[in-house]
Amino acid sequence: MAYTKTLRRLRDKKTNYNRRKNMLMGHRDFVTVQISNENTHVQIHK
Repeated sequence: MAYTKTLRRLRDKKTNYNRRKNMLMGHRDFVTVQISNENTHVQIHK
């Protein structure tokens, strides 16, 4: 049986890839927010 490495974000339980895929393939708009010490970036994806 071969060893398969799992993705880091999946291993750390930070990203639910099934939910992410459904969100990206869906027809609804969604917002992503990136917060740093000085700035806040907000994107609206269509």
